[in-house]
Amino acid sequence: MAGNQTHGYDMVIEVSSQSLQNLLSAVFDNDGFLASLLPSSLGNLLGFGVSLSFDRPAGVPASITNPIQLLIDLNLALGLSGTLDLVVGMDVNRDDANLDVVILDFPNKLHRCDLIVTGLPTVVTNAAANVIRNGLENNAIPIMPVPVNRSSSNTLDITRADVKVIDDSTATNNDALGIILTFGGGAAGNLNDFTRAFAREGAGAAVAINFSWICRNISPRIEQGIGIPAGSFAGCSFNGEHEIRDGVKLTSMSIRPADDFIQLSGTVTKSGTCYDASGTFSARIMVAIVAGELRVSFETDNPDIDISIPWYCYLGAAVLGALLGGVIFGVLGAIVGGVIVPLLIYIAESVLESTIENVTQEVTDAINSIEDINVRLVGVENILDTAFIDDMTVGYNMYPKEYWPVKAEGTVRLKPGDYLDFDNGIVKHENFGGADIKLTGEAQSRKIEILCGTSCSVGGISKAFQYIRRYDLLMRNYGILGELPLHHFAQYIPLPFIQDDYYETKIIYAYKTSDGAFGFFQVSSINDTDFVLRYKTYKTSVHRLDILGSFKCRSFELDKSKLKLESISFTDAKMINSHLKNHLNDFQNVRVNNPEVEKLKLIRSPLQASRQVQESNTAKDDAQILKYNRVVGNWKGIYFQDRELKTGIFKAKITGNVKVNICTWIVDQNVLGQNAEGKIKIKNQDFNYTTKDQTLSLSSKSAADIEVPIKILIVFENGETDQLIRCVSYSNKCRIVKRVTPKFEEFLNEFDKNFGVVMLR
Repeated sequence: MAGNQTHGYDMVIEVSSQSLQNLLSAVFDNDGFLASLLPSSLGNLLGFGVSLSFDRPAGVPASITNPIQLLIDLNLALGLSGTLDLVVGMDVNRDDANLDVVILDFPNKLHRCDLIVTGLPTVVTNAAANVIRNGLENNAIPIMPVPVNRSSSNTLDITRADVKVIDDSTATNNDALGIILTFGGGAAGNLNDFTRAFAREGAGAAVAINFSWICRNISPRIEQGIGIPAGSFAGCSFNGEHEIRDGVKLTSMSIRPADDFIQLSGTVTKSGTCYDASGTFSARIMVAIVAGELRVSFETDNPDIDISIPWYCYLGAAVLGALLGGVIFGVLGAIVGGVIVPLLIYIAESVLESTIENVTQEVTDAINSIEDINVRLVGVENILDTAFIDDMTVGYNMYPKEYWPVKAEGTVRLKPGDYLDFDNGIVKHENFGGADIKLTGEAQSRKIEILCGTSCSVGGISKAFQYIRRYDLLMRNYGILGELPLHHFAQYIPLPFIQDDYYETKIIYAYKTSDGAFGFFQVSSINDTDFVLRYKTYKTSVHRLDILGSFKCRSFELDKSKLKLESISFTDAKMINSHLKNHLNDFQNVRVNNPEVEKLKLIRSPLQASRQVQESNTAKDDAQILKYNRVVGNWKGIYFQDRELKTGIFKAKITGNVKVNICTWIVDQNVLGQNAEGKIKIKNQDFNYTTKDQTLSLSSKSAADIEVPIKILIVFENGETDQLIRCVSYSNKCRIVKRVTPKFEEFLNEFDKNFGVVMLR
């Protein structure tokens, strides 16, 4: 039933404890935030690991709302280790008129801050805990900023965000963090109804969309697309009469939610001199995520075609023959091939799929468009993972964006005798200063030798390569100091007729370089002569400069009633399906646990193994491609809006163990004062500016498109200086791209090009 998962709200984003734990790990590591909270009495922080639970902590009374517990393991200098136990409440900060920010409310809801360090007396750890508490109480940590338009009635505008820690007290313990959204025209439900998380099918996060909200959005699109009167499909139900083509009329249609699918049904009619025909159709529309893309498929029942012929049309055999040879088959073609089939595809692909894709993209784009200017925020990447309907639920995995500067990364090809320096990617066939590993041996005796000063972690990292972040490396056991033989990287099958004799394990190893930098590597491909290895090395904690901010367009700030359509482009189904196949192949190549290797362990015969491996994912992938192939294509529109006032907020970000004395902003050679405001010319255009400490605000009503050079000059406490310049694009126009629903007539034209119907009259 619609609303079951969302409990009457329009949309609910649920985040697993693991996803939030990853995000908070990045927040605590970013800029050395956690290290900055610890007093000097504890020594330097060498590494840490965060464990998060949504279960109500022991000793926390029921009157305290939305508590979570953070247990942070600390690896300290001088061989000390400890645990920081935090209990903090979650809330929504509504201080900004245009922003609801889901936060860890340390300033007002830090309910516990206990510290235990093995080997230190309680009096020392209690004093340290008080220092940490004072530091945390000055930092509300934002989890997700949600742009809002509080008074809007537009169904695509978020008007309010709420938060709920969902603590499932049953044996299933299905917990989650719920970020709960209300859109224009919607009404809030009851937060207390969220007692257990909805099924995410293993995804790290999911978005559940109330079907009533979907209906509010697709109804006007269907009305405009098919050409039925405005309001006639309200509530996702139509009863009336509308000619679609060739005398075929739509008389009823409805869209309803069901168990794990959307039910589409309706009736069309066609009349002629000697017949009255009606066709009743029914289809089940399913939604899935294929290779990170939202796709729909549908199953149809056989249309029920009823043809009624008046008695007077049977007066002669010749007439009857004409009826059977011409009218009946023509009517079937007109109703089934000419209207019902393209109508089902149109509703599924061009209306439902595009609506859901647009709104999920708009919400995530809006959230990620908030930049780390005045809040400690680490961005997230949302990777679509699963989708099912009850309400409409789209699962995805949430990962922190890369927050720590990368020193070196790339892919190299090593031959026996080659040395590699992870700090810069240099490969030489002779030993050199700074080299970290060497490939030695021949054939099946090959191995990677860990050179002096470098160490590797024991055991692999159980994440895909592209989602590993620096915090994943901090608490690992770097105990491998010698060598890693071939079997760590591939299993060799000595059969001459197998195309590839090596089945790579794809295990990812963390390392610490001879220069003290953290990193990780993976051997992605092996043949008889080469190792193909990819790696990423993070910078050590020296100071670095960055300029954050932009004049970027934020779709949630646009007045959608003033958006203008600049152009519409059509992408043919062949291109979309080809892209899906390539994308699916890419997804197969980044799997963490190589299924081929697992299958080799489960069966006895190497010959059987080779056959099974060769067939493993090909058939499955081909089936997915066939099932979710686009039938017609996509229409995408480019919309724009002229902005009256363009404002950019910029922040000088200085990280590392340094103290800043002076931060000076220089814009297009204009040296701005400290904590000042005024007017300047940038490329002959008028701009207003305000500086406050390390923050700069620039605004203008100029209609020009220009590049704005922004420079910071930093003077450190020790007298040293550093500088950075960045050019920022300034544009009068905001442009956004989203899928559009074409007129049904236009859709039919494209459909007929590939699936033309020959009608007999």
